[in-house]
Amino acid sequence: MSYIRSVTFISVVCCLALAAGGARAAYTFTNIADTSGPIFSFGEPAINAEGKVTFRADLDTTFSDVIYLAHDGLITTVASNISSQFHSFPFQTPGIDSDGKVYFAANRTGPAGGGNGIFSGSGGAIDTYAVSSSPTGITSFGRPSISPNGQLAFRGSHVAVPGEPADLGVFLGLTPVASSSGPFQNFGNGNSEIAVNDSGVVAFTGSLDSEVSGVFVASGGSVATIADTTGQFSNFVHSSPSLNAAGTVVFHASLDVGGEGIFMGSAGGSTSTFIDNSGPFSSFSQVASINSSGAVAFAARLDAVPIGGNGLFIGPDPVADKIIFSGDPLFGSTARFHFISNVAMNDAGQIAFRYTLANDVSGIAMATPLIDSPSGDFDNDGDIDGRDFLLWQRGGSPDPFSAGDLALWQAQYNGGPLVAESVAVPEPSALAFLAFAFLFSVRRHEH
Repeated sequence: MSYIRSVTFISVVCCLALAAGGARAAYTFTNIADTSGPIFSFGEPAINAEGKVTFRADLDTTFSDVIYLAHDGLITTVASNISSQFHSFPFQTPGIDSDGKVYFAANRTGPAGGGNGIFSGSGGAIDTYAVSSSPTGITSFGRPSISPNGQLAFRGSHVAVPGEPADLGVFLGLTPVASSSGPFQNFGNGNSEIAVNDSGVVAFTGSLDSEVSGVFVASGGSVATIADTTGQFSNFVHSSPSLNAAGTVVFHASLDVGGEGIFMGSAGGSTSTFIDNSGPFSSFSQVASINSSGAVAFAARLDAVPIGGNGLFIGPDPVADKIIFSGDPLFGSTARFHFISNVAMNDAGQIAFRYTLANDVSGIAMATPLIDSPSGDFDNDGDIDGRDFLLWQRGGSPDPFSAGDLALWQAQYNGGPLVAESVAVPEPSALAFLAFAFLFSVRRHEH
């Protein structure tokens, strides 16, 4: 097993900010790897539930391709074309399951058997999922998408009838769930990715023989349309759908009336607009990521900053929902550009992304949302003072009249502790007396 101590692994920056009208989301940023060391460039990363991050990178000394797995301060080499087994890794983003096993497409060297296939590993031996020389009839493999429990899907081509030309298809496991031998003529393009969930639902873009293109899901032997160009949408070029456990699909599209946005839908349901460029956002990347709670992460530019830079967001408010934007401090410089995959966010809200800084360093980072700590600022005016105690006294704290809220206010009161920390939490019968004592002490502090 090969380990690399991170090139500037781990730098953590705590980004806390207050926006007009309230606090925006706050994140810590972990620098996983960057180009200040032996790595020359990166693809977009993927993340699993435990915060393990996988990504493809190019080394600047040997011009070699490497698939890495990062977690807990270590970067592990999963596969490399320096070995005799692989010639290249044609796709930017590997997949990762809940156990931290990484799945990737690769072209094999001649001595290893040639052809291409899907392989997996986590830093030790490489497992072969399928190769083009196997008796599956599959002749080519796209980037694999893997669900937390190990459902695997990919775009590829296969020969259904020996001697006949290969058909294009979308596969769940080694079984085609949509094929150009049916109503489809193709499935996205080289920049379009697919998604799969634990139920074996597969989301993908494609074009029908009727020249209609759209976003589709395959499940249980049938294909359903999420959105297509017969309605409000003009195209889904380069769109890579993201899919959560409930079957909700999030995707990028352009509109017939002009403009673009990020949209949501599910099989049998209606399509809704998550965010479009009729408001403060001017444009979006073609990829968004959704988690099981329905949170959506996306990259976008703002009307107010028309030239240069972009940001990552978790909702439609560019201030309250900002994760990071160009010009924000990051890893000793300032952020410039940010890129995500359709598997960039886990259910804990952690987001793995590729970045470029103003000093031209680029890398892979992870944004982790900060968990709000309880506060004795019951009136939300930015400080903890006697007014918060009076609010508690009137039943205006989160748990009205509780000893816990009173103790929280006491510990955080700007005037300092009013009684020793070893004093036990009072019984309800003592609260009235203690409240009177606190009120008297507060008034002494404030006059």
